[in-house]
Amino acid sequence: MGKMQRNKGARFERWLVHAFNEALPGKWKRGFQCRGGGEEVPDLDGPLLHIEAKHQIKPNIRSALAQATEDSADSGKLPVAITKENMCKPIVSMHLKDWLLMAQPYLEANDGSID
Repeated sequence: MGKMQRNKGARFERWLVHAFNEALPGKWKRGFQCRGGGEEVPDLDGPLLHIEAKHQIKPNIRSALAQATEDSADSGKLPVAITKENMCKPIVSMHLKDWLLMAQPYLEANDGSID
């Protein structure tokens, strides 16, 4: 991966942290991912989520989710892939069983309606 791609990914991570901070102020730090070579960047995810962020021309959503799943296997965190194709809005992907676990309190509070 070249320097421009790394910078693009880092900008996307910073953008995501800003978006998360707008939704839940003060809960998030810069950085989502562990880089190769054992250097760990501070967690954005916190105790519940392991987020894999990808900003590419045509991001492979399944591959990003597989990477999040593999990387979170020992942590107990729910794997989440946030992908962004150039000139498009970001997409959040996760396994249905994990989404249902997260959505359960909302669904119960709204009598099971997702409207």
